[in-house]
Amino acid sequence: MAEYEGKVVPADFTSGNMLFKPILEEGVFRFDCSSDDRDAAFPSLSFTNQKNRDTPIMNHKVPMYTPTFECVSGQQIVTIELPTGTSFYGTGEVSGQLERTGKRVFTWNIAAWGFDSGTTSLYQSHPWVLAVLPNGEALGILADTTRRCEIDLRKESTVKFIASSSYPIITFGPFASPTAVLTSLSHAIGTIFMPPKWSLGYQQCRWSYDSAVRVLEVARTFREKGIPCDVIWMDIDYMDGFRCFTFDQLVHGGPAVTKSMPEDNVHRGDAELGGCQNHSHYHNVYGMLMARSTYEGMKLANENKRPFVLTRAGFIGSQRYAATWTGDNLSNWDHLHMSIPMVLQLLREFLQMDNNQLSLRIPMVVSERLRCEEVCRLALKRRYRLIPHIYTLFYVAHTTGTPVATPTFFADPKDPSLRTVENSFLLGPLLIYASTIPDQGLDELQHKLPKGIWMSFDFDDSHPDLPALYLQGGSVIPLGPPHQHVGEADPTDDITLLVALDEHGKAEGVLFEDDGDGYEFTKGGYLLTYYVAELQTSVVSVRVSKTEGSWKRPKRGLHVQLLLGGGAKIDARGTDGEVLQITMPSEHEVSDLVSTSKERYRNRLESAKLIPDVQEVSGHKGIELSSTPIELKSSDWALKVVPWIGGRIISMMHLPSGTQWLHSKIEANGYEEYSGVEYRSAGWSEEYTIVERNLEQAGEEESLKLEGEIDGGLVIERQISLPKDNSKVFRVDSGIIARYVGDGSGGYSRLVCLRVHPMFNLLHPTESFVLFISIDGSKHEVWPEANEQSYEGNLRPNGEWMLVDKCLGLALLNRFDITEVHKCLIHWGTGTVNLELWSEQRLVSKQAPLTISHEYEVRAIP
Repeated sequence: MAEYEGKVVPADFTSGNMLFKPILEEGVFRFDCSSDDRDAAFPSLSFTNQKNRDTPIMNHKVPMYTPTFECVSGQQIVTIELPTGTSFYGTGEVSGQLERTGKRVFTWNIAAWGFDSGTTSLYQSHPWVLAVLPNGEALGILADTTRRCEIDLRKESTVKFIASSSYPIITFGPFASPTAVLTSLSHAIGTIFMPPKWSLGYQQCRWSYDSAVRVLEVARTFREKGIPCDVIWMDIDYMDGFRCFTFDQLVHGGPAVTKSMPEDNVHRGDAELGGCQNHSHYHNVYGMLMARSTYEGMKLANENKRPFVLTRAGFIGSQRYAATWTGDNLSNWDHLHMSIPMVLQLLREFLQMDNNQLSLRIPMVVSERLRCEEVCRLALKRRYRLIPHIYTLFYVAHTTGTPVATPTFFADPKDPSLRTVENSFLLGPLLIYASTIPDQGLDELQHKLPKGIWMSFDFDDSHPDLPALYLQGGSVIPLGPPHQHVGEADPTDDITLLVALDEHGKAEGVLFEDDGDGYEFTKGGYLLTYYVAELQTSVVSVRVSKTEGSWKRPKRGLHVQLLLGGGAKIDARGTDGEVLQITMPSEHEVSDLVSTSKERYRNRLESAKLIPDVQEVSGHKGIELSSTPIELKSSDWALKVVPWIGGRIISMMHLPSGTQWLHSKIEANGYEEYSGVEYRSAGWSEEYTIVERNLEQAGEEESLKLEGEIDGGLVIERQISLPKDNSKVFRVDSGIIARYVGDGSGGYSRLVCLRVHPMFNLLHPTESFVLFISIDGSKHEVWPEANEQSYEGNLRPNGEWMLVDKCLGLALLNRFDITEVHKCLIHWGTGTVNLELWSEQRLVSKQAPLTISHEYEVRAIP
């Protein structure tokens, strides 16, 4: 050990400013703790060309922000301090809010089926942060390590990476905008592969179609109902018992690994990947390398087709080989809301939002199904009208590195009020605002728009459940007809241009066209058309300003829709490639058109019916479903349980002392459980049912068993028992049970935590405290002034704790199985206290539920 500023530190402790070298291009720097660390770093798997990371360039500029480091016990801790008011984004595929400021993420790929907003690791690892400075400039920061990495953004305007030594830090910028940072990043890690055009259509994927006959039936149904669809995915039915790397007699394959192999397992990787290393080196890149091998194999098998690989697991750089599927989302509002910020953190994928929207709306009643089908049909037809624009964006992304979809604040990074907007996003100059709030349509949302001119429009299909669309002034975007699949499109179809003039009366846009597959576009086999629109006096001229590529323009019509504001537009038609002139209406005529458009919009919204959030409760579902309390009684205890609303115990009356220990009403509080570390976590249900009851049975204990759905194949189960052999206690056995998980998840659920959450009543708040002895033997008295305290490890109560009321001379004793309890939490409220028991947070299978068993007893105290 050695002395360091008065502290005892390990002998291998080093710290200081990191050393830098300029690499790749101007504004990009590599930082290492020392020259030895630079030499010791593993090869880069994120960079397209490893030499770009390892070869310095001539550049006399110095970085504006220099990271500091501490290396101790094999861990490298890197800290970058930025100006106050900096906002953080990125960190890859993560749950929770768009802005990552104040959050902590762990890059460790894990199959998190049914993840919630508090899940800190998902299917992909991106040790990457986008920092947007107060002045709108942006800095990109990459920790170029494949190993488990903690990204800590909890301290204001500070980025901290913690991972095994040694790894370099790569910074991009600061540049003038977030888009410039992402473009520079793409020069390092590569751009997205050019997708085949058909892949931008709707792709239907759900568990599970058990035969080819069923798949064809689903496909026919889509066509019969006029719902567009290009792809139907098979799930893992063809595997032997859903096991990886197995095959049947007809089809072979290997969509899911839930638990990791031991980290000391050895992989004999090629030298370019890091060589012979343990699993901790290869864990996070395993999925990317599988995607790469699949992509390269498909390309070798057919050089005339572009591979399309869809992956759930990945690493930063995976976009070179595969599109991203954001994992096993659930059909609930929480996952719908999370889908937009999650996709935007990946900054390159658009597909999943439509899939989430459609999978959410699973109707329960025939009349509602028809309403749901109509909204889904309208939403997907919108998507297909936008295919020419989306395909053009993918071409630009593939060739230049600019993202396809970006957060709304990218339109004005200097506006701090836009930085937390996460229910809208940009597709180039197109802004899409989506409602992800239950029972709230688009007409009820306040739309926060970036500065400038934004013209609203629709396709004469307005509905509260459909997104609101805005086009930025100065923009032209191409539209197509509402086909049922991309393959129906024909080059001779009319081209529609949507035009929104800026304050100078000008607009411009671009359309990319090729055969939709193959690689002829890399040899000039394409047509890139630049359109411009310009207002002079009272006439708007729309024309082609220039073209690129060897493709000859098809003979086809040109349809221009000129937006006037308020949803109003005027139509004009001509021939594509020729100048089209549109005479502008007078101000009075424009005013009339806008008023008429707004009136039609209001009428459509008023006549539209919202898709209901949940099915109405009808009947008993086989067993009781009621808000009427059920009473369990012994000589010492009288309990009241509401079997439906939260399955709550709303009364704990101790009969000998006449004390009521629970603070509750039917609608809230009392005794509950939750399925996560956050209050009312994702998937938690208010609806419990009784599955078993034994009341007033001679010679038997009174008991009641309830269940509540969590989603993702999980249920919360609670059994309340009043044992006959000990009338002084009552027992509660709680558990999170895997009822039907396993389809595509290796038999395991998402990460869950069982949280027992009783709210106790304080009759004498100033004379009440919590008393317990910790596992380590220390004694604790916790009074209301402590607000909230949590106890983990050896500080946990040693199997029991009690709520003491000195005035009453009584204590409510809670005994529990310490092997099941990972954390104990005390939270004092106004006249209340929560004594919570938390399990560990882990995956659940049918064979390994999460359980907490505990019991209550009232004791007299001196």
